[in-house]
Amino acid sequence: MDIRLSTSTNRMRAFRARRALVETAEQKESRLAIDRQYRKQRLIDFGVKKTVEEKQTHLISRSQYEVKRLADKRAKENAKEREERLTAKRAKEMNRRHNLRARETDAERNTRLERDRDQHR
Repeated sequence: MDIRLSTSTNRMRAFRARRALVETAEQKESRLAIDRQYRKQRLIDFGVKKTVEEKQTHLISRSQYEVKRLADKRAKENAKEREERLTAKRAKEMNRRHNLRARETDAERNTRLERDRDQHR
């Protein structure tokens, strides 16, 4: 263990021990705010540029960018390509349903048919 780290830890413990036992909510909030600022500054000093909030903001903006990019791409594709993509998707879905129905038991089949009947009433 690094001696400097140990010394600073002991200094922090001594500082906390000297602190008043009763701390008001405002004092605690103030202390926590100062601690957050100190930690953020230390991270910046050591070359870690982004805090957790900044990373979250970056991820959100990045995902919004991806969604917009995909929407633009879909808007640009012509009608023929779109029809081909949807047809392939439709065939895949029909295949999946067919396989499910081939493996289903009588009880499952009856339940499914009842549910379909109820929907159309």
